Amino acid sequence: MTTAKTEEESRQNKGVAELGTYMLKGWVLTDVICPNPGCNIPVVRSRDRSTQLCVLCDDPVNPYPPISQLAAETEVTIVEDPSVVPSTSEPTGAVTTPEEDAELEAVLNEEVTPSRNEAAERRREKGNQASKLLGQKMLAGWTMLEDTCPNPTCIGVPLMRSRQKQTICVMCDGQTAPQPNGVVPAAQLKAAAETNVTVVPELTPQLSTLQEKSLLETSAAKVRNDSPKRRKIDPTASSIDTLTDQVALTILTLTGRMEDLRQSVESSTTSVDDTRAICDAISSCAGAIVALQAVKRI
Repeated sequence: MTTAKTEEESRQNKGVAELGTYMLKGWVLTDVICPNPGCNIPVVRSRDRSTQLCVLCDDPVNPYPPISQLAAETEVTIVEDPSVVPSTSEPTGAVTTPEEDAELEAVLNEEVTPSRNEAAERRREKGNQASKLLGQKMLAGWTMLEDTCPNPTCIGVPLMRSRQKQTICVMCDGQTAPQPNGVVPAAQLKAAAETNVTVVPELTPQLSTLQEKSLLETSAAKVRNDSPKRRKIDPTASSIDTLTDQVALTILTLTGRMEDLRQSVESSTTSVDDTRAICDAISSCAGAIVALQAVKRI
């Protein structure tokens, strides 16, 4: 019983991790539970609503059916055949040649060399863990921020913020205190100084959509008009700098849009289909922000 419980917990943890990975790819979490007996994982669907699947049972590469189904498939019924008489002779050992013995001994004594892809494997495992933890926070109602963790061991991991404005990194559990209205974190100011992008302070919930739009337009105008006056632009790097500025401004715009959509869900009195459409838009914004963060690190 203990072994079955442990396997079920392991399966649930894998399901949560896979849900986070699918949501970061743009899939939408539904309120439908997988119909397979013993599987309690919610079903996800594609953006165009054409495909629905269970991230464990319907995995195209490594399907992971429920424990009860595995037990039923592997159960074997033993039927005794009276015509078969047990042998009383002792089993004979396998006969091997001296050359085979020497080869086997050499294999057993061979030192295990570290894989050349060990670093890549660690990065992949860390990315999977980050996806799992981010998915758990998103399912719990947390918001993914544009800012990434300043810890050098958490390169590119977005920060998450609760409804109480608590900001943490899901990998290192690093916490940052809520910033006063109009105050920009030092790490964000340093990054803005390196890319010459004007940083807009975090908007409080009291700001209206028109005020947010005005701030974003002001930021865009400063990026276009002030940047050439502040520094000499190297012709060979101008296209890269322009791309970096555009990416930063796009992330800022998406972050503001996600906040608008989140508030719309909280105060929405529309139909279920409209609410699902808003959730789809939030998932799309989150996926776009993750992709743009990767572009900024190139």
